[in-house]
Amino acid sequence: RAPARAAARPSAKMAAAEPADLIYKFRASQKKRDGAVRVTARGVSWRSTAGDEEIDVPYELLAKHEVSPEGHPKALLKLTRAAGKPVVLAILEATPERAYATLCDAKLAISTCLKRIRRRAPRAPAKTTASVE
Repeated sequence: RAPARAAARPSAKMAAAEPADLIYKFRASQKKRDGAVRVTARGVSWRSTAGDEEIDVPYELLAKHEVSPEGHPKALLKLTRAAGKPVVLAILEATPERAYATLCDAKLAISTCLKRIRRRAPRAPAKTTASVE
């Protein structure tokens, strides 16, 4: 009889599918299609459960991200790109409390990544005005 811990270990196939810079992962639907969201150091991506559709939003293209308030019937994450339509993701959890907790964790992870990237990004030099004498 095989030990119980052997069955709990992820297979090599599962481990290889995850990106090395994965920060947070959760289930969400996009346009009524179930899938998984991965928050990485590079951006946010959603992939359908069937694997036939994928949406990738790099942090460089992300203008803002918003979450629905706690009392809202659905826990929603809205990713607004600098150009194009926003991506709206509905968190899939068993209870509204767990869905909202997942939403808060996702917002915190995205905010932290954005701060790190924007801190590292080179800033444009300040404009100076030369006085004419």
